[in-house]
Amino acid sequence: MPYIYSAAHEAAASGLPMARAMLLDYPHDDAAWSHDLQYMWGPSLLVAPRTSRDDATEVWLPAGGWYDFWQPQAPQQVAAGGTVISVGAERGLLPVFVKAGAILPRQDYTTSTAGADKRRMLLDIYTGASGSALLQEDDDVSEAYRKQGRLMTTAIRWDDAHRSLSIGAAHGSYRGAPSQRSWRLTLHGAGAGTCYSVNGKRFSATLDSSGQRATLQLPPASLRGATRIAPCR
Repeated sequence: MPYIYSAAHEAAASGLPMARAMLLDYPHDDAAWSHDLQYMWGPSLLVAPRTSRDDATEVWLPAGGWYDFWQPQAPQQVAAGGTVISVGAERGLLPVFVKAGAILPRQDYTTSTAGADKRRMLLDIYTGASGSALLQEDDDVSEAYRKQGRLMTTAIRWDDAHRSLSIGAAHGSYRGAPSQRSWRLTLHGAGAGTCYSVNGKRFSATLDSSGQRATLQLPPASLRGATRIAPCR
């Protein structure tokens, strides 16, 4: 929900829709104009719905690295001009791909935004390229964000060359905003390292069975301070 909510704020401010035809993000790529049955959902997710009775669907992936959202073990590298792949599209499974460099803020499952614990945030980072995201939050129920500017933003950046993540200090506020937050980071394509420095303190990450996905739980900290995470030296 935080990823979608932030995309909705961007749409309201800029007019750029949450669901984007491929040509909006890739206007100079001829293939973007012909693959009109797939779309970008926000800046980082490519969605390719099954539109026929066939067991597979064709998906055009633009140049760059792309992860299968459902099996994000390693990114598929696509050369300039993109490529078309055939994806098994079993019933009930929506093909979704994540752009390398994407930063997806999430929350624990809840039946309503009213029950969401904003003191805890999940953050998925898809390595393979540098990227950034702007987390935008409000009270979820009113138009105070628009009428009184009651909005909180947090800039997040991934530096792929240095394998480092920066979570900026939060700016602004809203009714009910938390003062502290814990982050659970998941680095897709992380590699074998498990030691990370968080503002100079060492923490250990947990690797999944593939050895390519690292999970790092950070303790609660003030939202008014910045956080930098990098591999231990």
